Amino acid sequence: EKVKQFSKELHRVNKQRLEAGQAAGPKPTPKPEPKPNARAKALEFAKNVPKPKVEPRAVQIGESKAPNEGGQPGKVGSSPSQMPDTDEQDDLEEIRWREQQHYEN
Repeated sequence: EKVKQFSKELHRVNKQRLEAGQAAGPKPTPKPEPKPNARAKALEFAKNVPKPKVEPRAVQIGESKAPNEGGQPGKVGSSPSQMPDTDEQDDLEEIRWREQQHYEN
């Protein structure tokens, strides 16, 4: 009995509070957007920066990571379309030569 009476009173009080809250006026307006911080400025700037176009790398077939015998640097690729330009080829040959020297010592 007391529980039912308490429940009714609680329901009545909650209803009064709800009506009083609606009669008091509309909810306060939300705060305007805060000033942008450094991170927000950087993100906005990054959206407008032109991005470089990435060229796909060609996969080189026939490369061997094991040292070569005979002291000669290895050759890369098997067809002219797979051969890197001469600067890259020279660099690769030098790297292989140095690797071979390292393995011998």
